[in-house]
Amino acid sequence: MAGSRGRILVVGRGVHDVRVFDPDGEFLFRFGGEGDGPEEARYTALELGDAAVIDMSGFAAGLSGAALLYLLYLYQPFGPLWLRGHGPAGVWASASRSVYEVELHAAAGSVIEIIGPSDPGPGLSTEERESARSRLERDMERGNLDEPAFEVPETKGPLADLFFDQAGRLWVEKAAADGAEMVEADVYEGATLVARYRWPSRVNPGAAPWAQTALHGTTTDELGIQRAARIRFEPNP
Repeated sequence: MAGSRGRILVVGRGVHDVRVFDPDGEFLFRFGGEGDGPEEARYTALELGDAAVIDMSGFAAGLSGAALLYLLYLYQPFGPLWLRGHGPAGVWASASRSVYEVELHAAAGSVIEIIGPSDPGPGLSTEERESARSRLERDMERGNLDEPAFEVPETKGPLADLFFDQAGRLWVEKAAADGAEMVEADVYEGATLVARYRWPSRVNPGAAPWAQTALHGTTTDELGIQRAARIRFEPNP
């Protein structure tokens, strides 16, 4: 993003401040930070999904004499979110969590579309609805809005995440209801469904690789202590 003086404004995924450079790329200063207070934000321009964009021009006018454009990105709680998974040999997959439609991209550029069941996804629990309403109220205060930018959806969408295992098969993890004991994923070779695996929801595979017939992940107890977990999948009799 470029400012009116040719200055370059830079944000990044997971970074909640804005960094300002002159037209030659020399760093000048930064502003903002994570939070709900003045000149703070919880989202950055690189986060994907449906967003309401609010122009907050001039809020940083006193910083080094710069009149800067600040965009506040607001996201619908449990709304559309772009998912991506990367596999071996340059293969990757993408989807929105709000609909079971996955695009499988080959390294050569070809795309296969995987269409799953037309399931709207699990409904929100009472706690999830309250959390969503609280977030919308915070966004109203931060954006100086008269009404919420979004409504609380009835469901959270059918998809939760995308992964590849060591054999290059695509795992489409489906969204689970709040408090569900088990999580389920459809496994594809190309566009062909070859397996459907289930595992305890307390096992988080996010930071660990997937094997072809086993899941490696972590569990976290009430004290925040993490332990390695390994689940071996077996076919139903």
